[in-house]
Amino acid sequence: MVLGIQETKEKPPRAESISAVSRVHELADRLQETARACIEPPLGALQVRGIVTCGKRDGVVIFRTSASLAGPHRVAGDGHAFIRRGPSSVQMTMREIHDLTLDLARGAERLESLFGSRAKSFAEWLENSSSGEEGAYRITGVPLGSFPGIPRISADPRAFPFPTSPQQRVLLDGTPVDFEAPSLGGMRPIVRGVRMHAQDDSTRIDIFQTGIVDMWSRHSRTPDGKHFYIGWLLASYLRILDLIDSIRSAADAPDFEFVLELSLAGQTGTPRFGGGKVPLAALILGAPNNPHSSWHVDGLPITFPRITSRGRSDHADILNLVTRDLFDATGDPLPWSELTLPP
Repeated sequence: MVLGIQETKEKPPRAESISAVSRVHELADRLQETARACIEPPLGALQVRGIVTCGKRDGVVIFRTSASLAGPHRVAGDGHAFIRRGPSSVQMTMREIHDLTLDLARGAERLESLFGSRAKSFAEWLENSSSGEEGAYRITGVPLGSFPGIPRISADPRAFPFPTSPQQRVLLDGTPVDFEAPSLGGMRPIVRGVRMHAQDDSTRIDIFQTGIVDMWSRHSRTPDGKHFYIGWLLASYLRILDLIDSIRSAADAPDFEFVLELSLAGQTGTPRFGGGKVPLAALILGAPNNPHSSWHVDGLPITFPRITSRGRSDHADILNLVTRDLFDATGDPLPWSELTLPP
């Protein structure tokens, strides 16, 4: 929702021009605090931001939130809950509150079931196909809520509608660096989906018509005697985010929210990159003979906190959050201050 936009008088109305409100940053802070005080249970995902469009202080206020599994939410003062119907917000009946509560509970259970099923299948894949691998990772993306689904996916590379390049470019403190995910050379149909895979099946990405996308990758001990290259993990995560964007487009649901889960598996090791100053290029690109280019993680397996994605605009924020989680798992500091994506 955007506060500070002039609408047309047609039905339904559309945005016509900016009608700037005063002191947007202060107003956004007050509205954020008001929301925290008057919404029960708290709407933790609500973000209120002021954007200056006129002078130094005036502009628009943007409210952004995601689908909540903690609802229905109500007004703290009188206990009323509201629902959107067309251009209006109307008070919910007790039956509607009851039905929504049950639907959200079923949605939370469904999400846990889907992630649990993919984690179990990943573990079975590792157990049945392992030949001395030291490290493996899983990145699973699941649509949050009733996703409309996508048409049947062709396994013909000439008609495949999704990005296939393993290379991802990012800017580390403004310096362009290319991440390289594990290469995939094959493609075949699976039940209501398609699988991209390496020839030895050490890496695979499953894309389902339901919108679920799942990447599994296993690796032998790296040449420097450790487990993971940072570049593999970050490039793979970016690749999954790009695939999710393509899935949204295929389903004509550009703003649909997805939840992502990253899990590392393998043998345990010492959670350090190595002594001395870490060479940044070697750390990211994974120079085979450099002792700082890959790392152990103690206490495997690890499943990191889930992250929500709403679209391309949040890819850099998500990748920074994933990077912090990975470095926190090793106990090492981040070797850069800012990670961004090219425009």
